Amino acid sequence: MRTSPIAAMIFSLAFSAAAGSQRPGMSPLTTSGERALTGHVMYPATDGWVEPFAGSAVWRGTTVQTGAAPTDGVKPLVILSHGVWGNRYNQVWLAERLVEDGYIVLALDHPGTSTWDRNPVEGARLWEMPRDLTRFLDAFLNAPEWAAMVDPSQIYAVGHSLGGYTVLAAAGARFNSDRLSQFCQTKPYAIACTVCAQLGVRDDQAAALSADLSDPRLSGVIALDPSGVPALSPESLTSAKPIAVIRAGRTPEILNSTYEADALAMMGEIEHVALEEAGHFDFLGVCTDQGIHILRNDDPETVIICVEGQTPRADLHNVMATEVIRLLGDFAKR
Repeated sequence: MRTSPIAAMIFSLAFSAAAGSQRPGMSPLTTSGERALTGHVMYPATDGWVEPFAGSAVWRGTTVQTGAAPTDGVKPLVILSHGVWGNRYNQVWLAERLVEDGYIVLALDHPGTSTWDRNPVEGARLWEMPRDLTRFLDAFLNAPEWAAMVDPSQIYAVGHSLGGYTVLAAAGARFNSDRLSQFCQTKPYAIACTVCAQLGVRDDQAAALSADLSDPRLSGVIALDPSGVPALSPESLTSAKPIAVIRAGRTPEILNSTYEADALAMMGEIEHVALEEAGHFDFLGVCTDQGIHILRNDDPETVIICVEGQTPRADLHNVMATEVIRLLGDFAKR
């Protein structure tokens, strides 16, 4: 059966409206000032205009609603933190599931360590990353229409890789330069050592790094296969907010979970979830059909981020999201 252009347009609009009720709302969110931040809000929404979101030649995108009103009622909130050279879109797959479960989700790019901003001066200022979460949360809650939507007793943070360090610091974990230095003397190729060296973190920054960077509004944090744990003071974790860690089983040697996720779980009353079939980069999005070929041609060193990055990764995302939602629910009961 042939469909006229007008009929096709009507069908398309009807489909968009119907699909809208199932898609998260999305609104850009930015801050100004010396450490300007770029990000977005995703939230449970009524019908709006459905648009593509977060896709590229390498990464499979999704759809969101723009201009959609939020659904009624107060909601828990999660703020997401990406890893080194990552970005605010890396965990959109998780944000979608959280929104489906009734959460508001904030995601931002960290200046100096994101895909599009590799400023070496900002990148070395690791203490600013937990403060980015505070700044972005401030910007969100300073808007009365957003603040009215949030349950202030249920504000959480979830971070992947270096973002794991970020959310741990925001929960009260403290950086210990001496501890990291001793660790790196015997394991110089571990991720905590190589990233700090790559970013240009210096010994004379110890005071800023070891400051209390916690945000009292957080009710708990989840570190997804974190990096940077050897730099954390175990003593600081005993008084931190509730913490959980999800680790991957398939990781390169420099991401050895013995020194990272597993070590973190030994530092306090921290729930530890092991996903042996997952890899470190499975916490990123799903790759397109051409993604791995594009990386192989344009940036061969990064091909690993798309290995098994399609259907196997999408299946793992279902498991990961279920675990994150369960852990957040456990936090809410404390």
